[in-house]
Amino acid sequence: MIALQMAEFVANLSYDAIPAGVRAKAKLCLLDALGCALGACRHPDILKLIRAVRRVEGEGHSTIWGTGQPASLGAAAIAHSSMAHTLDFDDFHKKGKVHCGAIIVPAVLTVAEQQEVSGREIITALVAGYEVMLRVAMAVDAAAHRLQGWHGTATCGTFGAAAAVGKLLGLDAYWLANALGTAGTQSGGVWAFTADGAMTKKFHAGRAAWSGTLAAFLAREGFTGATQIFEATDGGFLQVFSPHPHPELLTAGLGTEWEILQVGFKPYACCRTIQPAIAAALALRRQYGLSWEQVQQARSIKVFTYKVAKKQNDLPLPPANPNMAQFNLPFLVALALREGNIRVNDFNEQTIQDPDLLAVAGKVEVEVDPAIESRFPAQWSCRLEIVTASGQVLEADIEAAKGDADNPLDLAEHQEKFKGLLTGSPYAGAADALFNLLLQMDEDSNSERLISLLTTKNI
Repeated sequence: MIALQMAEFVANLSYDAIPAGVRAKAKLCLLDALGCALGACRHPDILKLIRAVRRVEGEGHSTIWGTGQPASLGAAAIAHSSMAHTLDFDDFHKKGKVHCGAIIVPAVLTVAEQQEVSGREIITALVAGYEVMLRVAMAVDAAAHRLQGWHGTATCGTFGAAAAVGKLLGLDAYWLANALGTAGTQSGGVWAFTADGAMTKKFHAGRAAWSGTLAAFLAREGFTGATQIFEATDGGFLQVFSPHPHPELLTAGLGTEWEILQVGFKPYACCRTIQPAIAAALALRRQYGLSWEQVQQARSIKVFTYKVAKKQNDLPLPPANPNMAQFNLPFLVALALREGNIRVNDFNEQTIQDPDLLAVAGKVEVEVDPAIESRFPAQWSCRLEIVTASGQVLEADIEAAKGDADNPLDLAEHQEKFKGLLTGSPYAGAADALFNLLLQMDEDSNSERLISLLTTKNI
């Protein structure tokens, strides 16, 4: 049984067995995901979600970050993970095409409020969750899975949350396998939100965290799950969710090859699939000193990319709302060419209706390049071509955009992103303390200081 093999890895994983580089990466994942969550804790969409889940799930002994409000464990898990996915600023993995941090980090920290755990136990649980979720995402074939309309962060995230929370609860391999089975039977989440700019994408992360957490607690109580969840011929996860599954990737290199090391971090708060095109736009702007007037007068602007980017991000203009602006490739290329940056506060009603921006965005053509497509998802490449008014052809090729594991953010950039996310949030005054605490997480004998900062009622 594949689930049992994965569960044995999780159950046997110890902090000391995790390479130092993997531990360091896990702390950056913790830092990034928590920054994304706290930066969105008062977002209007999140406040609506919090009201609903507290009404349905009731109050309890957990605390919702940024509000100080009591809630059930399930309501808090949904709220915290939805927060982390709200700004579309959370981590990514190319081969899996998923955002692990938004699900696994909030799930682990929400459970940590309910029981005393050490910083090392948190790091170990995070690594376990990432390794499981990423292998499920690769095994389901990220490109094929996405082109069928599934949202991999949601469908694969249930497994990551179950593994991480199950590890934190101390489940043995048998019951971890059962937790994975119960997690998988709850998997769901479709890409239909782009049709009308719905808020459901952020809820996908929350629901996956809730489902995985529930699966782990059910297993702790002796509730069995489908231990052949991956390979079952009738209703197995891989068969249901992908036309081209790769079951061997579920366990290949597990415990020796660490997929968390291939996780990247976004420098811009928008869909990562667009960021190579943004990088190309910024590169052309710098290299040729392109003025906005020159861009406006350009004969053509073409983006050459892969099928998933074309399907997912070549969206109609104007963007339906600020949420959908984060997924609109033509709009964001135009914005990058004008502003020389993409900022969180660029996603507002005024900007998405700007006639000058929309005029340039309307020139942007998105084409699938066979060579670029052949390298996806291992490589998220892009070529941008601008033909100026004089007929000069300007080109930029991007193989690894900033934030990619092959072109990583440095620690100062991580700190700048984290502090920027917390600016204006209830946690602004605690940004430095949180930053230092998270990077020293494995030195704490328990997580009390971190949980106390996150759940303080005086905010």
